[in-house]
Formats: sequence, C-alpha cells, structure tokens
Amino acid sequence: MCPKNKEVKGRLSLFLRQAMSLTELVVVVFILGLGSAMVIPLAGDQGSQQVNKATYRFIADLQYVQAKAIGTRTVQSLAFDVSHGEYYYPLAGNPSLYTLDPFTKKDYRVFFHTALANATFSAQSHTEEFPGVELVSINFGGETGLYFDSLGLPTDSGGNPLSTAKITIKGNNLTRILSIDTTTGRVTIN
Repeated sequence: MCPKNKEVKGRLSLFLRQAMSLTELVVVVFILGLGSAMVIPLAGDQGSQQVNKATYRFIADLQYVQAKAIGTRTVQSLAFDVSHGEYYYPLAGNPSLYTLDPFTKKDYRVFFHTALANATFSAQSHTEEFPGVELVSINFGGETGLYFDSLGLPTDSGGNPLSTAKITIKGNNLTRILSIDTTTGRVTIN
C-alpha cells in the first residue's frame, strides 16, 4: 500500500472515530435536554400542583362522604367555612364536633391559605395543607354545608334537592370549579 493511501486511510479512520464521538455527544445532549424538559416544568409549577392536589383531595372527600351516606343509608355532610379557609366532616348529630379521619385518627379538617395564616388553625392542621390555595367560594343554595342523602344525591340541610352545588378554589393564577351534579351526585372539574 502506498504511503499516501495509508495516510488517507489513517485520516479517514481518525475522522470516523471523531464523528462517532460527535454523534455520541449529540445523543447525550439530546437525552439530557429531553430529561430537563420534563423535570423543569414540574419543579417550577408548584402552585399549580397544589391546586390540582387540593382539587383531587376535594373529589376524594366528596366521594367518601357520598359513599358513607349510601353505605349507612343516612344523611352525611361536609361543612365549609370559607371566611376561615377550611372544610371539615362534622360528627353526625353534632355539627360543632368533627368526625375522625379514618387514616390519621385526628379531626377530619382540611385547611387552606386563610386558615394556615391563622396561628390557631395552623396549629390544628394535621393532614393536607394547601398554603398556596384559596378556598374562594361555595354555592350550595345558600347553605354552608353540602349534604348527601341516602342515595348519595346532594341536598340542603332539610333534605331538599339542590339546584346547584359548586366549590371554587384558586392558586397561582389557576382556578378550579368543582361541580356536583344535582341529579347524579357526580363530581366534575371545570
């Protein structure tokens, strides 16, 4: 083999080795970019995550109370105190007392931004805390509580069907409206 051909072959081999290294570098950069594109939005959007977490906590609590009403064939309710930023599951027969949370064995109370700013309420908080979420409003036909009859349908405190049942929360420029269908009891998010 001619020395010139040997030199060309050597340069070609070196070029291919460098090209492979460049290809590997491009693949690594692509993988790192893809990974950071998935992680950074999750880390930077904690406020929206809190609103979503609060939304799903509401849904779980509404379904729990509704299922308990159906299972025990009794009226069950959740009470809301928008001005203090909390909702709770009152003890049947005595709305000034709280039912125990079946998991934590503490008062079944959920606190939001307004309540957590109050030292008394904050000291009582034990489960889900939503410091970045505001309990904006409730609309249960003028009632401060949402009652479920033995069929799991939303009613007022007198057992009359509701014409509307909505809960509004917001945080980090994200507003969620939970609507409870008054004919089926199904919860939807708007």
